[in-house]
Amino acid sequence: MAKEILPGVFQLDVPFSRHPLRGIHDYLFVGRERHLLVDTALNDDECEASLLSHLRDLGVRLEDTDIFLTHMHVDHSGLISRLKREANKVYASAVDRVYIDAFQSPNHWKWLTQTNVWCGVPDEHALKPEEHVAYSNRPSFSIPIQEVRPGDVLLCGGYEMEVTDLAGHTPGQVGLWHAETGSLFSGDHILNKITPNITTWTLDRDYLEMFCESLKRVKSMPVRCLYAAHGAPLPHLHGRIDELLKHHADRLAVMESLVREAGRPVPAFDVAKDVEWSRGEKFTEITIQQKWFACSETLAHLRRLVSQGKLYSRWVGGTLYFSKSEP
Repeated sequence: MAKEILPGVFQLDVPFSRHPLRGIHDYLFVGRERHLLVDTALNDDECEASLLSHLRDLGVRLEDTDIFLTHMHVDHSGLISRLKREANKVYASAVDRVYIDAFQSPNHWKWLTQTNVWCGVPDEHALKPEEHVAYSNRPSFSIPIQEVRPGDVLLCGGYEMEVTDLAGHTPGQVGLWHAETGSLFSGDHILNKITPNITTWTLDRDYLEMFCESLKRVKSMPVRCLYAAHGAPLPHLHGRIDELLKHHADRLAVMESLVREAGRPVPAFDVAKDVEWSRGEKFTEITIQQKWFACSETLAHLRRLVSQGKLYSRWVGGTLYFSKSEP
């Protein structure tokens, strides 16, 4: 059952029965002639049936519904190949659009195995591309995507929604901001109980710094209502932002300490296996896919420590090693 959260704006809950996240909150702006859907879901029959059922209940046709993707992750973008019609548009940031387009290229998935090498992951712990949730739930084929940039305005259901920069969780995550009501549709940028994963997408950017700077920007905005893609509403946004910033500061301190205690140069894998992960689980207790995310996030933190001058790094056979002193 769709929930009206603002006049003419509905929260659509789409379940994931085979995914740890259990579902996603999509949002639908209902207009007189055209509508706007914020995010989709995984590319599977269950998600498609649930989303189409919501649209039917609200008397909304796909042909009249444009789609805004907050970011590239397949729980947000996977269904676009099933929902695209000749008459509707799909919007995404200029940055994340490149990644969505690349989902159909075999070369794109080599990046997953490249991350294993960067992090020094042993073969028995290394994730194969076909085991990654993004591979199995990506769009079935490429579709035209119209780029949006921060500052662009989309008119939908009587609302003027400004595209806002929320980069960090992905290189080009964006949200929709409505200043009059203080409403921010933020995708995965700030979640109630989950800490958004920070992946090492490339080695030319500091994605943890990017994420923290985005958090600080949101904290400076007069947000009264945050509409996230997962979890319950956030009654105390500033407090949650402070929690997320502290979480990453604490994790940086832990990882710096682990490298210093090692007494030798170590790759991200060796650090990740000594860090407590979701809900206090040990590295040995999490799945191969979770280990990949853990190693990639560890690499992002270690590279942040290098940027801060607290650690040093050097390449050894395609793997980055970190140490407390300059090699």
